[in-house]
Amino acid sequence: MKFGVQLVLGSGLLLSSSQSQSAQNLSADLSDDSRAGLNAEISAKVNADRLRNSGLKIQSERSTYISKFVTVDGTRLHFVIKGEGRPVVLIHGNPGSGQDWTRVFGPLSALHRVIAFDRPGHGRSERPKHVDVTVEVQARLLHDALKQLHVERPIVVGHSWGGALALVYAINYPQEIAGVVLVAPAVYESQDVSLVSELPAVPVIGDA
Repeated sequence: MKFGVQLVLGSGLLLSSSQSQSAQNLSADLSDDSRAGLNAEISAKVNADRLRNSGLKIQSERSTYISKFVTVDGTRLHFVIKGEGRPVVLIHGNPGSGQDWTRVFGPLSALHRVIAFDRPGHGRSERPKHVDVTVEVQARLLHDALKQLHVERPIVVGHSWGGALALVYAINYPQEIAGVVLVAPAVYESQDVSLVSELPAVPVIGDA
């Protein structure tokens, strides 16, 4: 089963050679209809929102979210959810939290069931004990969380380091997503990404 890969903005550093090749293969499967749809629903809304929301008060938006937790493999993950329709899963960058997506929640949730997770060790989510929080580990936790929540074939959107996570998720679980959108993703090969994986353990930045 094929799905679309939409690159909104590009830069980054995190995937291995084999993962980068897999990403290129996935991108080749993107149909014109998928590209147009993903552009219309994600890229245009993100760009328009950036222009009109520079002075927006977002407290009223936050009050409409449903804040929940799900426990996966002993790790408690926090997420916010809003709307109905085809699911869209939002993955924030590093550091950060699901609240980074506040200003696109409103437009997207008008048409979709939107779910934004705090990645493990960020925001209100716990850091897995006795394991490095690698992109592979986070992809597995996210996959198991979505399974538990009965979220089927979502469009997965990742920003910055969340883009690497979104792409690894797509590579590992290609039959279980409808598409992947990468916003300024960190997706190129790097010799050393240990610092990025260790950030969730840093006090204030992550879960100490």
